[in-house]
Amino acid sequence: MAQNPVPAQPDDGRVALTIDGRELRVPKGTLVLDAAAELGIHIPIYCAHPKMEPVAVCRMCLVHIEKFPKPQPACATYVGDGMAVTTNNAEVTKLREGMLEFLLVNHPLDCPVCDRGGECDLQDFTFRYGPGISRFPIAE
Repeated sequence: MAQNPVPAQPDDGRVALTIDGRELRVPKGTLVLDAAAELGIHIPIYCAHPKMEPVAVCRMCLVHIEKFPKPQPACATYVGDGMAVTTNNAEVTKLREGMLEFLLVNHPLDCPVCDRGGECDLQDFTFRYGPGISRFPIAE
């Protein structure tokens, strides 16, 4: 006697994915950045704004996605069914450090007297994600 096959799940417009080992289902068309936020996972970002289309220019939000040849910007990559995303590993950390170093090369180091001191994303991200040292000497 043949067994009844398990009925396929109806297409409810949602996709299943894993972010940092945690599973979730989100609507199709959701950005990886937003899916991670639903799990409380913070991905650093400068260039994203809810009223703008994704531009992916700051490269701070790069994440590793299994089966993709290179890191992808979370702000411009839409979720896919079965996707496995890693938001923080050695490769991603090194890339973020490099992007911060690049952003800081020509940035004035006047944080103590800057009007935005203590309320600056660049300053916060440098403390949290930066390399801690600079390869560039500071001219006095």
